[in-house]
Amino acid sequence: MKRLALCIPLFALAALAACETEEPVPPVTIQAGSHSIAVTLPNGWEHLDYGSRHQLRRGTARISIEEMDSLGPYVGSAARRALVRLNEMERRDIASTREFEVTGRSAIAVDTWDHLSHQWRKRFVFVNDLGNYLALYTMSGQFENMEGAFDSLVTSLTFTDSLPCDR
Repeated sequence: MKRLALCIPLFALAALAACETEEPVPPVTIQAGSHSIAVTLPNGWEHLDYGSRHQLRRGTARISIEEMDSLGPYVGSAARRALVRLNEMERRDIASTREFEVTGRSAIAVDTWDHLSHQWRKRFVFVNDLGNYLALYTMSGQFENMEGAFDSLVTSLTFTDSLPCDR
């Protein structure tokens, strides 16, 4: 009977601890070229500001956010831009593409893998912001371990302002 009386408060404390909710993480505002955006960082990720390029990291996993024009000049549709970018950047095969919207702007997600082994998956998302493209992509780390964080980052993305470009 004493054991039962001792266990009840312990179970109650465990239940209360399990019911506690984490404080919501405030969005981080990022200026990437002409794009002013806000994103909610996934739990355990930190933001590094390198000026025109922003990097999110957790351990060895890296995600980059940057204005696409800083990646080189492009013409054509978002899909064409994405494919040209991937071909120039590194030899990768396109595993899948998907078009969707991010806060009312057209976007394309491109999943790639090494063209010889079909391993080392990466994901690229290109968002059309008034003719200027914002690129988010996985840089390093095991894709399967950061896919959820990357997708939640894209889902949380909002454009806070569109600055006029000088082009």
